[in-house]
Amino acid sequence: MKGAEVLVWIAGTRWDEAVPGTDRRLVTAVAKRCRVLWIDPPIPWRPGRRTPTPRITEVAAGVTRVSVIAPPGVTRPGIRVLTAAILERAVLDAVREIKVEAIGVLVSFPLASFPKGLAGTKILYVTDDWLGGSEQLGFSKAAVHSVLVNNLKDADKNPNPKDTYYVVVPASIMDGVAMNDY
Repeated sequence: MKGAEVLVWIAGTRWDEAVPGTDRRLVTAVAKRCRVLWIDPPIPWRPGRRTPTPRITEVAAGVTRVSVIAPPGVTRPGIRVLTAAILERAVLDAVREIKVEAIGVLVSFPLASFPKGLAGTKILYVTDDWLGGSEQLGFSKAAVHSVLVNNLKDADKNPNPKDTYYVVVPASIMDGVAMNDY
């Protein structure tokens, strides 16, 4: 038996940021037509936090939020690989736990990859110059480049421009990513 359909949105910011950003505004609009599973960027676990396991909560009409907890140092080389696995597992577990079927997954977090084994259209949504701003965000430029190239390879291409809407990434954002990289 199929579950309800959901768009998985691996967000670039947390749902509860003081100022709702582009991701949240878009998800709020999308949720009027399609249920959305919002995945927060991983935050480091620290003593005093209630639980190191992902929390699933309803945050708005049609929007379910998954808070992902990862080891401290989420952007450090060794921990980054572990964090990516924790993020992927949190997505797959949430889809199973709330009994939904993914119709698509949108990635808008520079260090997140498309989860393996998740059905649906794969959309890469680049909102800023991830490579240029990587160090300001505390991310390795090489790591962001690697994830970006892999996501460009894995993202679905637009087979029918009349019937499908995709986010356009300005060429200036792609500086440093050779077209033959993906």
